[in-house]
Amino acid sequence: MTKPQPFVVPAGVNFQITDAGVVIENEGDIVLHTNFGRSLTRIVSTAGSILIHAPVDGGTIQAAGDVTIQGDTRADSVQAGGSVTVAGNAHVTTLAAGGNIAVLGAVEGTRVDAGGDVGITGAYTGGTMRAAGTVDIGGAVKADTLHADTLRLAGSSIAARGIQGASAVHIGAAKLQVDAILAPAVHLDPATSGRSTIIESQNELGPNAIKGGFRLVDYAEMFGDPGSFLTDRGLSPLGSAVAAAPVLAAPVRVAPAPASAPVYVEPEAAPVAAEPVAAEPAAPAVEPTGLADTFSAPEVEIEDTEAEAAIADLPAVEIDEADEPDASALPPEHPLHQQLVEAVTRISESYADAELPPAVNHLMSLIETRSYDQVRAEITSIWSDLLKYHQKKGLRIQHQVTTTFNTINSLVKKM
Repeated sequence: MTKPQPFVVPAGVNFQITDAGVVIENEGDIVLHTNFGRSLTRIVSTAGSILIHAPVDGGTIQAAGDVTIQGDTRADSVQAGGSVTVAGNAHVTTLAAGGNIAVLGAVEGTRVDAGGDVGITGAYTGGTMRAAGTVDIGGAVKADTLHADTLRLAGSSIAARGIQGASAVHIGAAKLQVDAILAPAVHLDPATSGRSTIIESQNELGPNAIKGGFRLVDYAEMFGDPGSFLTDRGLSPLGSAVAAAPVLAAPVRVAPAPASAPVYVEPEAAPVAAEPVAAEPAAPAVEPTGLADTFSAPEVEIEDTEAEAAIADLPAVEIDEADEPDASALPPEHPLHQQLVEAVTRISESYADAELPPAVNHLMSLIETRSYDQVRAEITSIWSDLLKYHQKKGLRIQHQVTTTFNTINSLVKKM
């Protein structure tokens, strides 16, 4: 008959089990093979690591070393001076690590901070995420802002007020609802769609189906200084100093156990101790609830701007290289045709004292030949070509031209 394993609680450990939950505070490592069927209200190792072989439903999990949880986790805060690993979904208000964060599921919370990399195999729904290294998110994103050296977002949808990479941002075939994306290199899948008011990078984006995508210089030409737009979202122009991630909070030190002994609920191979880190008060507790298999993601409110309104209805597609219709066999004139002619005439008159840009000439040709579908399909590309023309010539684009382009876009949508 196998001898039952002893239940060992070393001297100097604060260990409480009540109807309200479980409290364990120890200087050394903490290894739990059970959650006691209660809320883990406060599990703290001030100089060691924490390993929990069970799902967690509780308040505070803090360690000077690593935190590893073998199951779904719902808590007010999970913080580690080393790394954090969650083998399941994580609904955590504050998820922070001095090293890497790895979650083998979805994450929902308010704040994620990492001194290293962040890897999330599922979706991320939350507020601000900051990482000194690379952020990889495999599922959908609904967030306030994301900051990292490199971001790789592979989900089918991305909603955020801002995304900034110190080195690069990689986005897959997702539908975007983003105010601004900034990085020295921004790489978009050709199937990326939706809208992003600003996309600032030092590389050409290539073909995509995104509405907007203004460079900062284009935004400034149309709507004025973008400084406040970026500042409101915690973003910085390329080359500017970016605020560092907040200093990681560490557990409150408790009275040391005489031999720095680990706490076991069942015997476990001796864990490796870690160096202690500076103390900070624990975050306030939240009411724990059961963790669902899939999080119900709250909507992220994206602030409307004048720029967003101006480009919201403009389709972003590649220029159609098809030949223009034969002028000798024009299609019937649409009832709105004369309004289109008047609008493009107002644009051309804006250049009465200068060379007519090729983009405007092309637009006039399409309207004259009643190529309404082409105007609808190419209006964004024509606008982009016009902006590039102004940049090359060092000319400021007139407000009348901007508003008239939007008028033309609205007219062709009615046809």
